[in-house]
Order: sequence, then C-alpha cells, then structure tokens
Amino acid sequence: MNRLLFAGVGFTVWLLATIAHRVAGQVYFQTDNAPVIIAIWLVTFIAQAILIVVLFSWQGLNKAQRYEATLWTILPAMFLDAFVLEFYATVFPNMAPLTAGNFGGWLLWAYSTIVIVGLWSASRVSGAVRQ
Repeated sequence: MNRLLFAGVGFTVWLLATIAHRVAGQVYFQTDNAPVIIAIWLVTFIAQAILIVVLFSWQGLNKAQRYEATLWTILPAMFLDAFVLEFYATVFPNMAPLTAGNFGGWLLWAYSTIVIVGLWSASRVSGAVRQ
C-alpha cells in the first residue's frame, strides 16, 4: 500500500477546500441559511464517499489496508486544520469569525464521513486483494 499516495490525496483535498473557503467561503458558507448548509454537508458526504470508494477500489486494497488508508487519508488534513481553526480569522479573513464554530462542525462531519465510509468499505471486502 502506498501510504504517501493516501496522505497526498488527503493533503490535496484539504488544500483545495482551504483555498475554496479562503477565496469564496463567504459566498457559499452561509451559516444563517439552513438549506445552504444542509446542501454543503450533503455534497461533502457524497463527494468524499465517492472519493474514498473509488480510491480504495482503484488501489485494490484488502480489508486491513483500507483501515490504514483511511487514517493516512485524514491525518494530514486533521493535523493542518488544528492550526486553521486556531488562526481562523487570519486564514479566512473573508469569513465572519462567528462562523468558526459552524466551520469546525463541518470539518468534523467531513472527517467522520471518511472514517465511516472507510470502515464500511473495509467491512465489505473479504480476503486479500493486493499485497
């Protein structure tokens, strides 16, 4: 299993999401608009679920490898987002500081999605696929 590939995918997704929030987060991350927030959370779940299932299938991972790949995929972003949240107003000057809590909740949702789908994916695989 290529750990660097999964860490790289996690980092790339984190970087793209961080750039998107930095550039246009104030447009689509409207915490006072429930339908928009629900849509963002739903799109996040669907996009990440598809990414994980396709990535794991493409790499032909067995059950144990899927557990490990799940961790390698989320750890870079979790590590970096700890700093993003600490310096929220500096990283996202375009977003109101009061949205930091909602943003943190969305991050937990995003990471939980990867863990849930990664674990579910591993439970659906039996035996060794690729060593």
